[in-house]
Amino acid sequence: MIKTSSQKRQSLSEVKKEHFRALDSEWQSYLNSKTHEADRAYVQKVPCPVCGGNQFNELFAKQGFHFIRCFDCTHVFINPQLKSDILAEHFRTSLAWNIWANRVLNHPEQMSFDKAKYEKFIELIDPYFQSMNEKHVLDIGCSSGIFLRLMEERGWKVTGLELSAQAADLARERFGLSVFNQSLVNFESTQKFDLITFWASLEYHQDLKTVLGKAASLLKENGIILALISGSSHSFAMRVLREKCAGFIFNRVQCFNPDSLNQLFESFGLQNIYQTSLIPELDPVLRYLEGGDPYETSFDSKLLAGEDREKFESIILKNMMGYKFLSLFKRQA
Repeated sequence: MIKTSSQKRQSLSEVKKEHFRALDSEWQSYLNSKTHEADRAYVQKVPCPVCGGNQFNELFAKQGFHFIRCFDCTHVFINPQLKSDILAEHFRTSLAWNIWANRVLNHPEQMSFDKAKYEKFIELIDPYFQSMNEKHVLDIGCSSGIFLRLMEERGWKVTGLELSAQAADLARERFGLSVFNQSLVNFESTQKFDLITFWASLEYHQDLKTVLGKAASLLKENGIILALISGSSHSFAMRVLREKCAGFIFNRVQCFNPDSLNQLFESFGLQNIYQTSLIPELDPVLRYLEGGDPYETSFDSKLLAGEDREKFESIILKNMMGYKFLSLFKRQA
């Protein structure tokens, strides 16, 4: 039978747009209708989650939420931010994250992209564990479980934590993985892990000291914590686009840069052994500089091309100004 247009699978970009529309609606629900600021009933002021400092510089406000930088450690975060119970409820009930878990992550194009992405990173971390026989990995915010499945295929014993019930169900049903629908703070295990991973999930945690302290307590001696950070406050795109940058969103309460992330991990005796910058994210900046919508892909910027573009992107990554960055931290014996 020939499928009608309504029966055809939506493109990945269409589903993602639906996700962001839902997220924008949820964002608006936390604003005071008169002031258009985050409603005081929903938010709380916090000290710097990295160093505990109380001296800040406001960078900008975006749709009622304020993004500030700590004077002492340069960490960028939302302040005031949603109260912890409200943010937790948001993640449990969010339509936007339901769309992401059930339709974005389940989309063939996204699954293929995620598989290729994780395989590349696995090649990077494999050499650190080659001499081990039985290896255990804990993935914090494991989503639909593609990374854990790839690790299981390589002989690892895998465990995942995922706050989205839909994504956790997907990981269990599709791959038969050991995935718990709970937070790291509430997770109890007698098993210590050789590798603990935060694939763009650490940014959504509020109490960083408690979260990282718990992660460190579950790490073996000489174990490694991997943190992929999305939306680096040091990135070229976020510095230029500021409030127009899609990386600044109300539920991603932390905006790390390499220095602030290193300071946080070092406070728990975890040494940085590898760090690299990823994704120049130059196109949105060029569209913006030409007066266009940074994220309207149909608008083709004429600025920079060929070798000039390659050189500029190389400079961005060399100076740790990519949109994302990957870090490995090791517990010394």
